[in-house]
Amino acid sequence: MRINGNPAGVNPYGVLPFVPLFDRLPDDCFWLPGGDDLMEAQDAVNVALANLWRSVESQAHGQAWASGISANEVLQFGPDRAIALPQGGQFGFASPNSPITSILSAIEFVLRQTAATHGVGADIFDLSKVAESGSAKHAGRIELREERLDDIAMWRIAEARLFEVVKAVVNTHRPGTIPEGASITVDFAELQDSLTEAEQIENSQAKIDMGVWSQVDALMALNPDGFPDRNAAHAELMRRRDEAIELALPL
Repeated sequence: MRINGNPAGVNPYGVLPFVPLFDRLPDDCFWLPGGDDLMEAQDAVNVALANLWRSVESQAHGQAWASGISANEVLQFGPDRAIALPQGGQFGFASPNSPITSILSAIEFVLRQTAATHGVGADIFDLSKVAESGSAKHAGRIELREERLDDIAMWRIAEARLFEVVKAVVNTHRPGTIPEGASITVDFAELQDSLTEAEQIENSQAKIDMGVWSQVDALMALNPDGFPDRNAAHAELMRRRDEAIELALPL
């Protein structure tokens, strides 16, 4: 790209002004195609929904039929009308052969397979939820938790690289805006088991009473991104203890 004021095409930033983020290692090209399966799945769901509503409109109701009358005769029927037929004539409603159930099953199948392919629990689309214990929910999400740990490791590196690129670009246009020694840390939300806060506190206290944990372990389990090592957690606990003592002093 030709840019005015830069005829030589020199990159003023010293780095490429973007951060590549691959979901797999590139082999023969830098730009990796992706997302086609999502678009095709969405197209399939859209077509299925269109067919579903067409079936609801045209095949969800019974079709009236009558025998023993002429083809051009129009019957006036309804809950407040009596239908007069000649001897041997018959009248009724034919049950439609509507594929509504099959279409719904096909839509649910596509959604489940797409979710499983992209690391989302397939049960998120389950409309027939039954009560599950906390242990059952935890076991059912072990694979997703492992995938999340891999994603966190990848995004932690990507966010750090992105900050370095942003720092180079900003300081090129406005020198000194971001200190050269500045760095970034990322605090990801913690996944909690299906326990109430009281149950979590009780479990932590039981481990502390048994000597398996100390208060340092409890704080690290509560926020491992905020306190990645024992020294940081210990220093924070000491700060909170000193703060509590200071607040308890009489004025």
